[in-house]
Amino acid sequence: MAQPIMGKRVRTLRREHDKSQAMLAAECGVHFMTIWRLEKGLAPYVNTALLEKLCEIFDVSADYLLGRSNRRREFDPEEAEELMTTPHL
Repeated sequence: MAQPIMGKRVRTLRREHDKSQAMLAAECGVHFMTIWRLEKGLAPYVNTALLEKLCEIFDVSADYLLGRSNRRREFDPEEAEELMTTPHL
């Protein structure tokens, strides 16, 4: 079964992007009930094509969606800029 954390993160990201479940489903090429089940933690699995599409739409890493990381992106340009401008000893 899909991880509950993934469903929570998809729901949060969907709302941040002001999308309905139907809108997101259409962008992903799946039935809206797939998104509903995913958000409720009832999806038995998430195929890689859907995972990749969600990552692309929300500009997040798969590790973030799967709950393996709390960083939305593996490489964050803002974080890199901060590291480059912060003086190091």
